Amino acid sequence: MTDKYVPITVFFDVSEGPVSMDIKAYVVKDMNAPLILGNNFADQYSLSILQDNRVTKLQLGDSK
Repeated sequence: MTDKYVPITVFFDVSEGPVSMDIKAYVVKDMNAPLILGNNFADQYSLSILQDNRVTKLQLGDSK
């Protein structure tokens, strides 16, 4: 298998309800992590990683 992009839908559960995004994901053979969100994804969706008291949350744009 060669490395390639595949279209997938990513779902996030937020307080207002589920949010979905259609993205192209790069498939890497034998990668240990189930998913890595890159800087380009974070920039495109204004993604922030919030950590407090051993809890990690993702914030998309100005969402709560």
